[in-house]
Amino acid sequence: MLYARNESFWISYASLERFFVNLRTAPLTTVHVDFDLSHFDPSFFWSLSQLPRLEELTLRTHITAPYDSPNTASVLFAGFLECCPTLKVFNFWYRTTLETWYNPARPKGKLERLLKRCLEPSRPTSLPEVHARRIRAPIDQGTFREDIKETTHEIAQQSLSPKEYQLRRLDFKPDTLDLLTLHQITAKMLHLEELDMRGQWNDIPTTTWTALSSHCQRLRVLRIHLQGDNIGVPTLPQFISFFPRLHTLELHSQQFRSDPDLSALGSVLKQHEERHGTQHSLESLLITGFLVQPIRIVADALTQGFANLKSLQVEKARMDKTDKDADPSNPPQASGEAPALDLSLPIRSQDTLLQLVISDVAFPDKTSTATFFTRIQEFSKLTTMQIRLQHLRDLISNPPPAPASVSVGGAHGGTKVIHRQSAGGKGTQQPMFNFSFPTIRVLKLTGVQPIPGHLGEGSILELYETRLFISAFPSLTHLYIQITPDINPALFNPARFLSKLIPNVRVVTFLE
Repeated sequence: MLYARNESFWISYASLERFFVNLRTAPLTTVHVDFDLSHFDPSFFWSLSQLPRLEELTLRTHITAPYDSPNTASVLFAGFLECCPTLKVFNFWYRTTLETWYNPARPKGKLERLLKRCLEPSRPTSLPEVHARRIRAPIDQGTFREDIKETTHEIAQQSLSPKEYQLRRLDFKPDTLDLLTLHQITAKMLHLEELDMRGQWNDIPTTTWTALSSHCQRLRVLRIHLQGDNIGVPTLPQFISFFPRLHTLELHSQQFRSDPDLSALGSVLKQHEERHGTQHSLESLLITGFLVQPIRIVADALTQGFANLKSLQVEKARMDKTDKDADPSNPPQASGEAPALDLSLPIRSQDTLLQLVISDVAFPDKTSTATFFTRIQEFSKLTTMQIRLQHLRDLISNPPPAPASVSVGGAHGGTKVIHRQSAGGKGTQQPMFNFSFPTIRVLKLTGVQPIPGHLGEGSILELYETRLFISAFPSLTHLYIQITPDINPALFNPARFLSKLIPNVRVVTFLE
Protein backbone atom coordinates (compact mmCIF):
# COMPACT_ATOMS: atom_id res chain seq x y z
CA MET A 1 0.00 0.00 0.00
CA LEU A 2 1.50 3.28 -1.14
CA TYR A 3 0.36 6.71 -0.04
CA ALA A 4 1.67 9.09 -2.69
CA ARG A 5 0.88 12.42 -1.10
CA ASN A 6 2.24 15.87 -1.84
CA GLU A 7 5.68 14.92 -0.45
CA SER A 8 6.09 11.19 -0.95
CA PHE A 9 9.05 9.04 0.04
CA TRP A 10 10.20 8.78 -3.58
CA ILE A 11 11.62 11.73 -5.43
CA SER A 12 11.25 10.90 -9.10
CA TYR A 13 10.10 8.26 -11.54
CA ALA A 14 13.51 6.55 -11.53
CA SER A 15 13.52 5.94 -7.79
CA LEU A 16 10.03 4.43 -7.90
CA GLU A 17 10.93 2.35 -10.94
CA ARG A 18 13.99 1.03 -9.11
CA PHE A 19 11.72 0.10 -6.20
CA PHE A 20 9.40 -1.95 -8.42
CA VAL A 21 12.21 -3.47 -10.48
CA ASN A 22 13.61 -4.92 -7.28
CA LEU A 23 10.21 -6.50 -6.65
CA ARG A 24 9.93 -8.12 -10.05
CA THR A 25 11.00 -11.53 -8.77
CA ALA A 26 8.78 -11.29 -5.69
CA PRO A 27 5.27 -12.84 -5.75
CA LEU A 28 3.68 -9.39 -5.51
CA THR A 29 0.16 -9.50 -6.96
CA THR A 30 -1.76 -6.72 -5.17
CA VAL A 31 -1.03 -3.00 -5.00
CA HIS A 32 -3.14 -0.23 -3.43
CA VAL A 33 -2.20 3.37 -4.16
CA ASP A 34 -3.64 6.57 -2.71
CA PHE A 35 -2.22 9.62 -4.47
CA ASP A 36 -2.61 13.38 -4.62
CA LEU A 37 -3.48 14.64 -8.09
CA SER A 38 -2.33 18.14 -7.12
CA HIS A 39 1.33 17.09 -6.73
CA PHE A 40 1.50 13.94 -8.76
CA ASP A 41 2.89 13.01 -12.14
CA PRO A 42 1.23 9.83 -13.44
CA SER A 43 4.51 8.82 -15.06
CA PHE A 44 5.53 7.68 -11.58
CA PHE A 45 2.95 4.97 -11.78
CA TRP A 46 3.98 3.72 -15.18
CA SER A 47 6.66 1.87 -13.26
CA LEU A 48 3.90 -0.50 -12.18
CA SER A 49 4.46 -2.18 -15.53
CA GLN A 50 7.65 -3.64 -14.01
CA LEU A 51 5.53 -6.03 -11.91
CA PRO A 52 4.94 -9.13 -14.06
CA ARG A 53 2.58 -10.76 -11.54
CA LEU A 54 0.37 -7.77 -10.75
CA GLU A 55 -3.26 -8.94 -10.72
CA GLU A 56 -5.14 -6.49 -8.48
CA LEU A 57 -4.71 -2.73 -8.50
CA THR A 58 -6.68 -0.24 -6.39
CA LEU A 59 -6.28 3.49 -7.08
CA ARG A 60 -7.78 6.31 -5.02
CA THR A 61 -7.26 9.95 -5.84
CA HIS A 62 -7.69 13.18 -3.92
CA ILE A 63 -6.41 16.74 -4.18
CA THR A 64 -4.85 19.10 -1.64
CA ALA A 65 -4.66 22.15 -3.90
CA PRO A 66 -6.84 23.71 -6.61
CA TYR A 67 -6.77 21.19 -9.41
CA ASP A 68 -6.36 21.92 -13.12
CA SER A 69 -4.44 19.15 -14.84
CA PRO A 70 -4.57 16.95 -17.94
CA ASN A 71 -4.55 13.93 -15.63
CA THR A 72 -8.28 13.39 -16.01
CA ALA A 73 -10.16 10.26 -15.06
CA SER A 74 -10.10 9.07 -18.67
CA VAL A 75 -6.35 9.62 -19.09
CA LEU A 76 -5.42 7.82 -15.91
CA PHE A 77 -7.96 5.06 -16.39
CA ALA A 78 -6.76 4.15 -19.89
CA GLY A 79 -3.11 4.68 -18.97
CA PHE A 80 -3.10 2.27 -16.06
CA LEU A 81 -4.91 -0.40 -18.05
CA GLU A 82 -2.45 -0.07 -20.92
CA CYS A 83 0.57 -0.24 -18.61
CA CYS A 84 -0.71 -3.13 -16.50
CA PRO A 85 -1.99 -5.71 -19.00
CA THR A 86 -1.90 -8.54 -16.44
CA LEU A 87 -4.57 -6.98 -14.19
CA LYS A 88 -7.54 -9.13 -13.27
CA VAL A 89 -9.08 -6.72 -10.74
CA PHE A 90 -9.03 -2.94 -11.12
CA ASN A 91 -10.62 -0.65 -8.51
CA PHE A 92 -10.46 2.91 -9.82
CA TRP A 93 -11.91 5.57 -7.51
CA TYR A 94 -11.28 8.96 -9.07
CA ARG A 95 -12.33 12.04 -7.14
CA THR A 96 -11.22 15.65 -7.02
CA THR A 97 -12.56 16.48 -3.57
CA LEU A 98 -10.33 18.95 -1.76
CA GLU A 99 -8.74 17.38 1.32
CA THR A 100 -6.92 19.42 3.94
CA TRP A 101 -5.91 16.75 6.43
CA TYR A 102 -3.15 15.15 4.36
CA ASN A 103 0.55 15.70 5.02
CA PRO A 104 1.49 19.39 4.85
CA ALA A 105 4.10 20.48 2.34
CA ARG A 106 7.67 20.79 3.55
CA PRO A 107 10.59 22.69 1.96
CA LYS A 108 12.71 20.61 -0.42
CA GLY A 109 16.35 20.19 0.60
CA LYS A 110 19.34 20.72 -1.67
CA LEU A 111 20.00 16.99 -1.90
CA GLU A 112 16.42 16.29 -2.99
CA ARG A 113 16.59 18.94 -5.69
CA LEU A 114 19.95 17.63 -6.91
CA LEU A 115 18.72 14.04 -7.05
CA LYS A 116 15.57 15.10 -8.84
CA ARG A 117 17.59 16.90 -11.53
CA CYS A 118 19.92 13.93 -11.92
CA LEU A 119 17.20 11.31 -12.17
CA GLU A 120 14.59 13.27 -14.08
CA PRO A 121 15.88 12.37 -17.59
CA SER A 122 15.18 8.68 -17.06
CA ARG A 123 11.43 9.29 -16.77
CA PRO A 124 9.36 8.22 -19.81
CA THR A 125 7.41 11.04 -21.39
CA SER A 126 4.75 9.13 -23.34
CA LEU A 127 2.69 5.98 -23.17
CA PRO A 128 4.49 4.31 -26.16
CA GLU A 129 7.78 4.93 -24.38
CA VAL A 130 6.41 3.21 -21.30
CA HIS A 131 5.62 0.11 -23.35
CA ALA A 132 9.06 0.31 -24.96
CA ARG A 133 10.74 0.47 -21.55
CA ARG A 134 9.02 -2.55 -20.12
CA ILE A 135 11.64 -4.86 -18.68
CA ARG A 136 10.53 -8.33 -19.66
CA ALA A 137 13.87 -10.13 -19.57
CA PRO A 138 15.26 -11.44 -16.25
CA ILE A 139 17.06 -8.83 -14.16
CA ASP A 140 20.81 -9.04 -14.66
CA GLN A 141 22.13 -9.96 -11.20
CA GLY A 142 19.48 -7.83 -9.58
CA THR A 143 21.00 -4.58 -10.82
CA PHE A 144 19.08 -1.64 -12.16
CA ARG A 145 20.06 -0.31 -15.56
CA GLU A 146 19.84 3.45 -15.84
CA ASP A 147 19.90 3.33 -19.61
CA ILE A 148 17.91 0.62 -21.35
CA LYS A 149 19.35 -0.09 -24.78
CA GLU A 150 17.24 -2.32 -26.94
CA THR A 151 17.16 -3.13 -30.60
CA THR A 152 14.64 -1.48 -32.87
CA HIS A 153 12.82 -4.80 -33.18
CA GLU A 154 12.53 -5.19 -29.40
CA ILE A 155 11.25 -1.64 -28.99
CA ALA A 156 8.70 -2.16 -31.71
CA GLN A 157 7.46 -5.36 -30.09
CA GLN A 158 7.31 -3.90 -26.59
CA SER A 159 5.70 -0.64 -27.66
CA LEU A 160 2.58 -2.43 -28.83
CA SER A 161 -0.34 -1.85 -26.46
CA PRO A 162 -2.17 -4.94 -25.19
CA LYS A 163 -4.63 -6.43 -27.66
CA GLU A 164 -6.91 -7.38 -24.80
CA TYR A 165 -7.03 -6.91 -21.05
CA GLN A 166 -7.08 -9.75 -18.56
CA LEU A 167 -9.57 -7.90 -16.34
CA ARG A 168 -12.13 -10.03 -14.52
CA ARG A 169 -13.46 -7.30 -12.20
CA LEU A 170 -13.65 -3.55 -12.71
CA ASP A 171 -14.82 -1.10 -10.06
CA PHE A 172 -15.02 2.25 -11.84
CA LYS A 173 -15.94 5.33 -9.77
CA PRO A 174 -15.05 8.55 -11.56
CA ASP A 175 -16.83 11.84 -10.93
CA THR A 176 -17.77 11.99 -14.59
CA LEU A 177 -17.75 9.58 -17.48
CA ASP A 178 -15.91 9.93 -20.77
CA LEU A 179 -17.96 7.73 -23.07
CA LEU A 180 -15.24 7.67 -25.72
CA THR A 181 -12.74 6.21 -23.26
CA LEU A 182 -15.25 3.67 -22.04
CA HIS A 183 -15.89 2.56 -25.62
CA GLN A 184 -12.15 2.25 -26.26
CA ILE A 185 -11.42 0.05 -23.27
CA THR A 186 -14.66 -1.94 -23.61
CA ALA A 187 -13.38 -3.46 -26.84
CA LYS A 188 -10.49 -5.04 -24.89
CA MET A 189 -12.43 -6.28 -21.82
CA LEU A 190 -13.20 -9.68 -23.29
CA HIS A 191 -12.77 -11.54 -19.98
CA LEU A 192 -14.72 -9.13 -17.74
CA GLU A 193 -17.04 -10.89 -15.28
CA GLU A 194 -17.90 -8.15 -12.76
CA LEU A 195 -18.51 -4.45 -13.43
CA ASP A 196 -19.35 -1.74 -10.90
CA MET A 197 -20.25 1.61 -12.50
CA ARG A 198 -20.63 4.75 -10.40
CA GLY A 199 -20.68 8.49 -10.97
CA GLN A 200 -22.43 11.36 -12.74
CA TRP A 201 -23.09 9.58 -16.00
CA ASN A 202 -26.04 11.12 -17.79
CA ASP A 203 -27.79 10.05 -20.97
CA ILE A 204 -25.74 6.97 -21.81
CA PRO A 205 -26.60 6.02 -25.41
CA THR A 206 -27.86 2.58 -26.29
CA THR A 207 -24.74 1.99 -28.36
CA THR A 208 -22.67 2.01 -25.18
CA TRP A 209 -24.68 -0.84 -23.69
CA THR A 210 -24.77 -2.83 -26.91
CA ALA A 211 -20.99 -2.45 -27.26
CA LEU A 212 -20.52 -3.55 -23.67
CA SER A 213 -22.71 -6.59 -24.19
CA SER A 214 -20.98 -7.42 -27.49
CA HIS A 215 -17.45 -7.41 -26.05
CA CYS A 216 -18.11 -8.43 -22.43
CA GLN A 217 -20.06 -11.59 -23.07
CA ARG A 218 -18.82 -13.21 -19.87
CA LEU A 219 -20.30 -10.52 -17.62
CA ARG A 220 -21.95 -12.11 -14.58
CA VAL A 221 -22.23 -9.21 -12.08
CA LEU A 222 -23.38 -5.70 -12.98
CA ARG A 223 -23.82 -2.98 -10.35
CA ILE A 224 -24.96 0.47 -11.43
CA HIS A 225 -24.85 3.53 -9.15
CA LEU A 226 -25.52 6.28 -11.66
CA GLN A 227 -26.25 9.65 -10.09
CA GLY A 228 -28.39 12.25 -11.78
CA ASP A 229 -31.40 11.97 -14.04
CA ASN A 230 -30.39 9.08 -16.25
CA ILE A 231 -32.38 8.33 -19.33
CA GLY A 232 -29.90 5.92 -20.85
CA VAL A 233 -30.29 3.02 -18.41
CA PRO A 234 -31.75 0.02 -20.25
CA THR A 235 -34.93 -1.66 -19.09
CA LEU A 236 -34.66 -4.84 -17.08
CA PRO A 237 -35.73 -7.03 -20.04
CA GLN A 238 -32.99 -5.32 -22.11
CA PHE A 239 -30.37 -6.09 -19.46
CA ILE A 240 -31.46 -9.73 -19.50
CA SER A 241 -31.28 -9.79 -23.28
CA PHE A 242 -27.91 -8.00 -23.42
CA PHE A 243 -26.15 -10.22 -20.88
CA PRO A 244 -27.22 -13.88 -21.15
CA ARG A 245 -24.81 -14.98 -18.38
CA LEU A 246 -25.82 -12.28 -15.88
CA HIS A 247 -25.89 -13.62 -12.34
CA THR A 248 -26.37 -10.41 -10.32
CA LEU A 249 -28.02 -7.15 -11.39
CA GLU A 250 -28.13 -4.17 -9.01
CA LEU A 251 -29.61 -0.77 -9.84
CA HIS A 252 -28.80 1.46 -6.87
CA SER A 253 -30.60 4.72 -6.01
CA GLN A 254 -31.67 5.47 -9.56
CA GLN A 255 -33.70 8.58 -10.32
CA PHE A 256 -36.15 6.69 -12.48
CA ARG A 257 -38.38 8.93 -14.58
CA SER A 258 -40.91 6.11 -14.42
CA ASP A 259 -40.95 2.79 -12.60
CA PRO A 260 -39.00 -0.01 -14.30
CA ASP A 261 -41.37 -2.01 -16.49
CA LEU A 262 -41.02 -5.77 -16.04
CA SER A 263 -44.19 -6.69 -17.89
CA ALA A 264 -42.23 -7.96 -20.93
CA LEU A 265 -39.78 -9.93 -18.81
CA GLY A 266 -41.57 -13.24 -19.26
CA SER A 267 -41.34 -13.19 -23.04
CA VAL A 268 -37.65 -12.19 -22.94
CA LEU A 269 -36.87 -15.07 -20.58
CA LYS A 270 -38.76 -17.45 -22.85
CA GLN A 271 -36.75 -16.26 -25.85
CA HIS A 272 -33.52 -16.76 -23.88
CA GLU A 273 -34.53 -20.32 -23.02
CA GLU A 274 -35.37 -21.11 -26.64
CA ARG A 275 -32.13 -19.59 -27.91
CA HIS A 276 -29.71 -21.02 -25.34
CA GLY A 277 -31.54 -24.18 -24.32
CA THR A 278 -31.38 -23.24 -20.65
CA GLN A 279 -33.05 -20.91 -18.17
CA HIS A 280 -31.52 -17.50 -17.54
CA SER A 281 -28.93 -17.56 -14.75
CA LEU A 282 -30.01 -14.40 -12.86
CA GLU A 283 -29.93 -15.13 -9.13
CA SER A 284 -29.89 -11.70 -7.50
CA LEU A 285 -31.95 -8.62 -8.40
CA LEU A 286 -31.76 -5.29 -6.56
CA ILE A 287 -33.70 -2.18 -7.55
CA THR A 288 -33.64 0.93 -5.37
CA GLY A 289 -34.54 4.46 -6.33
CA PHE A 290 -37.41 6.87 -6.77
CA LEU A 291 -40.18 4.33 -7.26
CA VAL A 292 -43.91 5.07 -7.33
CA GLN A 293 -45.37 1.55 -7.18
CA PRO A 294 -42.65 -0.88 -6.06
CA ILE A 295 -45.28 -3.57 -5.43
CA ARG A 296 -45.74 -3.89 -9.18
CA ILE A 297 -42.02 -4.53 -9.64
CA VAL A 298 -41.99 -7.17 -6.88
CA ALA A 299 -45.03 -8.95 -8.29
CA ASP A 300 -43.64 -9.00 -11.84
CA ALA A 301 -40.19 -10.14 -10.69
CA LEU A 302 -41.77 -13.12 -8.93
CA THR A 303 -44.36 -14.08 -11.54
CA GLN A 304 -42.56 -13.33 -14.81
CA GLY A 305 -40.48 -16.45 -14.79
CA PHE A 306 -37.12 -16.07 -12.97
CA ALA A 307 -36.37 -19.73 -12.27
CA ASN A 308 -33.04 -19.29 -10.43
CA LEU A 309 -33.75 -16.18 -8.36
CA LYS A 310 -32.22 -16.35 -4.87
CA SER A 311 -32.36 -12.71 -3.74
CA LEU A 312 -34.91 -9.99 -4.49
CA GLN A 313 -34.66 -6.46 -3.07
CA VAL A 314 -36.91 -3.59 -4.12
CA GLU A 315 -36.65 -0.41 -2.07
CA LYS A 316 -37.51 3.27 -2.38
CA ALA A 317 -34.76 5.86 -2.15
CA ARG A 318 -34.46 7.53 1.24
CA MET A 319 -36.40 10.77 1.59
CA ASP A 320 -34.70 14.09 2.10
CA LYS A 321 -34.26 14.48 5.86
CA THR A 322 -34.80 18.23 5.50
CA ASP A 323 -38.37 17.62 4.40
CA LYS A 324 -40.33 18.29 7.58
CA ASP A 325 -43.48 16.81 6.10
CA ALA A 326 -41.79 13.52 5.22
CA ASP A 327 -42.93 10.52 7.21
CA PRO A 328 -40.47 7.61 6.91
CA SER A 329 -42.93 5.23 8.54
CA ASN A 330 -45.49 5.88 5.78
CA PRO A 331 -43.92 5.95 2.30
CA PRO A 332 -45.74 8.18 -0.17
CA GLN A 333 -48.40 6.36 -2.10
CA ALA A 334 -48.76 6.40 -5.83
CA SER A 335 -51.22 8.88 -7.20
CA GLY A 336 -54.19 7.47 -8.92
CA GLU A 337 -55.71 4.05 -8.73
CA ALA A 338 -53.68 1.31 -7.02
CA PRO A 339 -52.46 -1.44 -9.37
CA ALA A 340 -54.45 -4.62 -9.60
CA LEU A 341 -52.13 -7.47 -8.61
CA ASP A 342 -52.50 -10.93 -10.06
CA LEU A 343 -50.51 -13.13 -7.71
CA SER A 344 -52.23 -16.31 -8.84
CA LEU A 345 -49.63 -16.82 -11.60
CA PRO A 346 -47.00 -19.53 -11.07
CA ILE A 347 -43.88 -18.41 -9.24
CA ARG A 348 -40.92 -20.37 -10.59
CA SER A 349 -38.54 -19.08 -7.92
CA GLN A 350 -40.54 -20.26 -4.89
CA ASP A 351 -38.09 -23.14 -4.41
CA THR A 352 -34.95 -21.06 -4.94
CA LEU A 353 -35.51 -17.67 -3.26
CA LEU A 354 -33.40 -17.24 -0.12
CA GLN A 355 -33.76 -13.50 0.61
CA LEU A 356 -36.64 -11.05 0.20
CA VAL A 357 -36.36 -7.32 1.03
CA ILE A 358 -39.59 -5.34 0.57
CA SER A 359 -39.81 -3.09 3.62
CA ASP A 360 -40.68 -0.04 1.48
CA VAL A 361 -43.40 -1.79 -0.50
CA ALA A 362 -46.93 -0.54 0.21
CA PHE A 363 -49.79 -2.88 -0.69
CA PRO A 364 -53.07 -1.49 -2.10
CA ASP A 365 -55.10 -2.98 0.76
CA LYS A 366 -55.04 -5.62 3.48
CA THR A 367 -56.47 -8.24 1.16
CA SER A 368 -53.52 -7.81 -1.20
CA THR A 369 -51.14 -8.03 1.74
CA ALA A 370 -52.73 -11.29 2.88
CA THR A 371 -52.71 -12.72 -0.66
CA PHE A 372 -49.04 -11.86 -1.12
CA PHE A 373 -47.84 -13.35 2.17
CA THR A 374 -50.00 -16.44 1.65
CA ARG A 375 -47.85 -17.10 -1.43
CA ILE A 376 -44.67 -16.28 0.50
CA GLN A 377 -45.49 -19.09 2.93
CA GLU A 378 -44.99 -21.50 0.00
CA PHE A 379 -41.34 -20.50 -0.50
CA SER A 380 -39.49 -23.56 0.75
CA LYS A 381 -35.98 -22.06 1.06
CA LEU A 382 -36.67 -18.47 2.13
CA THR A 383 -34.45 -17.80 5.15
CA THR A 384 -34.06 -13.98 5.27
CA MET A 385 -36.85 -11.43 5.02
CA GLN A 386 -36.98 -7.67 5.55
CA ILE A 387 -40.48 -6.25 5.83
CA ARG A 388 -42.38 -3.49 7.60
CA LEU A 389 -44.21 -3.75 10.91
CA GLN A 390 -47.37 -2.67 9.08
CA HIS A 391 -47.10 -5.71 6.80
CA LEU A 392 -47.36 -8.05 9.78
CA ARG A 393 -50.01 -5.93 11.42
CA ASP A 394 -52.20 -6.16 8.31
CA LEU A 395 -52.13 -9.95 8.63
CA ILE A 396 -53.68 -9.92 12.10
CA SER A 397 -57.37 -10.73 12.10
CA ASN A 398 -59.84 -9.11 14.52
CA PRO A 399 -57.40 -6.89 16.40
CA PRO A 400 -58.89 -5.28 19.55
CA PRO A 401 -59.13 -1.50 19.94
CA ALA A 402 -55.96 0.39 20.77
CA PRO A 403 -55.25 1.03 24.49
CA ALA A 404 -54.14 4.34 25.91
CA SER A 405 -50.46 3.33 25.99
CA VAL A 406 -48.85 0.11 24.89
CA SER A 407 -45.22 -0.26 23.94
CA VAL A 408 -42.28 -2.62 23.88
CA GLY A 409 -38.76 -1.35 24.41
CA GLY A 410 -39.30 1.60 26.71
CA ALA A 411 -36.84 3.10 29.14
CA HIS A 412 -34.30 0.74 30.69
CA GLY A 413 -35.13 -2.27 28.58
CA GLY A 414 -38.88 -1.93 28.21
CA THR A 415 -40.09 -2.20 31.79
CA LYS A 416 -43.21 -0.15 31.08
CA VAL A 417 -45.40 -2.57 29.12
CA ILE A 418 -49.20 -2.44 29.33
CA HIS A 419 -51.13 -5.58 28.41
CA ARG A 420 -53.87 -4.96 25.87
CA GLN A 421 -57.37 -5.86 27.11
CA SER A 422 -60.30 -6.73 24.89
CA ALA A 423 -63.11 -4.19 25.00
CA GLY A 424 -65.90 -6.66 24.46
CA GLY A 425 -65.35 -8.70 27.61
CA LYS A 426 -66.14 -12.43 27.73
CA GLY A 427 -66.66 -14.02 24.34
CA THR A 428 -64.86 -11.28 22.43
CA GLN A 429 -62.74 -12.64 19.60
CA GLN A 430 -59.04 -12.58 20.32
CA PRO A 431 -56.57 -11.38 17.69
CA MET A 432 -55.22 -14.16 15.50
CA PHE A 433 -52.27 -14.55 13.15
CA ASN A 434 -53.00 -17.37 10.76
CA PHE A 435 -49.66 -17.26 8.99
CA SER A 436 -46.50 -19.28 9.52
CA PHE A 437 -43.03 -18.80 8.08
CA PRO A 438 -41.15 -21.86 9.35
CA THR A 439 -38.06 -21.40 7.15
CA ILE A 440 -37.30 -17.79 8.13
CA ARG A 441 -34.20 -17.58 10.30
CA VAL A 442 -33.41 -13.85 9.92
CA LEU A 443 -36.18 -11.25 10.15
CA LYS A 444 -35.51 -7.53 9.69
CA LEU A 445 -38.38 -5.34 10.83
CA THR A 446 -38.69 -1.65 9.95
CA GLY A 447 -41.21 1.03 10.86
CA VAL A 448 -41.04 0.53 14.64
CA GLN A 449 -41.29 3.74 16.67
CA PRO A 450 -41.41 4.48 20.42
CA ILE A 451 -44.28 6.99 20.73
CA PRO A 452 -47.71 7.12 19.07
CA GLY A 453 -47.74 9.83 16.45
CA HIS A 454 -43.97 10.34 16.68
CA LEU A 455 -43.39 9.35 13.06
CA GLY A 456 -46.77 7.99 12.14
CA GLU A 457 -49.71 6.79 14.20
CA GLY A 458 -49.81 3.13 15.15
CA SER A 459 -46.14 2.32 14.65
CA ILE A 460 -45.48 0.98 18.15
CA LEU A 461 -44.52 -2.67 18.47
CA GLU A 462 -47.14 -3.87 20.94
CA LEU A 463 -46.85 -6.79 23.33
CA TYR A 464 -49.75 -8.85 22.01
CA GLU A 465 -48.44 -8.38 18.47
CA THR A 466 -44.98 -9.45 19.52
CA ARG A 467 -46.32 -12.74 20.88
CA LEU A 468 -48.30 -13.38 17.70
CA PHE A 469 -45.31 -12.64 15.47
CA ILE A 470 -42.92 -14.80 17.48
CA SER A 471 -45.19 -17.80 17.11
CA ALA A 472 -45.25 -17.31 13.34
CA PHE A 473 -41.45 -17.63 13.05
CA PRO A 474 -40.54 -20.85 14.88
CA SER A 475 -37.06 -21.13 13.30
CA LEU A 476 -36.03 -17.53 13.97
CA THR A 477 -32.43 -17.03 15.12
CA HIS A 478 -31.89 -13.30 14.45
CA LEU A 479 -34.34 -10.41 14.75
CA TYR A 480 -33.25 -6.96 13.57
CA ILE A 481 -35.39 -3.95 14.48
CA GLN A 482 -34.81 -0.67 12.71
CA ILE A 483 -34.87 2.59 14.67
CA THR A 484 -34.37 6.14 13.41
CA PRO A 485 -31.11 8.01 14.23
CA ASP A 486 -32.95 10.59 16.33
CA ILE A 487 -34.07 7.96 18.85
CA ASN A 488 -32.10 7.69 22.08
CA PRO A 489 -31.32 3.96 22.57
CA ALA A 490 -31.19 4.52 26.33
CA LEU A 491 -34.87 5.53 26.27
CA PHE A 492 -36.12 3.24 23.53
CA ASN A 493 -34.40 -0.08 22.98
CA PRO A 494 -36.79 -2.89 22.07
CA ALA A 495 -33.86 -5.30 21.82
CA ARG A 496 -33.43 -5.35 25.60
CA PHE A 497 -37.01 -6.36 26.28
CA LEU A 498 -37.33 -8.82 23.39
CA SER A 499 -34.08 -10.55 24.31
CA LYS A 500 -35.78 -11.57 27.55
CA LEU A 501 -39.01 -12.53 25.83
CA ILE A 502 -37.27 -14.68 23.18
CA PRO A 503 -33.91 -15.67 24.73
CA ASN A 504 -33.05 -18.09 21.91
CA VAL A 505 -33.17 -15.30 19.33
CA ARG A 506 -30.48 -12.67 18.94
CA VAL A 507 -32.25 -9.28 18.82
CA VAL A 508 -30.38 -6.32 17.37
CA THR A 509 -31.44 -2.74 16.64
CA PHE A 510 -30.07 -0.98 13.58
CA LEU A 511 -30.29 2.58 12.33
CA GLU A 512 -32.37 3.65 9.37
